[in-house]
Amino acid sequence: MTYLQKNVFLFLVKHRQTESMEGSSEFSTMDAHNMCIEKLKEKNMKRKEDDWCFERYNCPRFTTPDNEGNVILDYGISVED
Repeated sequence: MTYLQKNVFLFLVKHRQTESMEGSSEFSTMDAHNMCIEKLKEKNMKRKEDDWCFERYNCPRFTTPDNEGNVILDYGISVED
């Protein structure tokens, strides 16, 4: 979890790539979202109720697996003060 700007935290969600990312049912952005919300709760932080978040498919870390076969999705969420 990284502080991106005031009230926005960026999560780097690591996922093992087992097939082409296109059409993969194994990597769900809803799963990524839920993991990030749980991490916020662990840190006693609360998501802002404006329902604002973003996904960033940063090349090459999302398109090219690392040595362990993982790819990384950037996921940002706005949080309350």
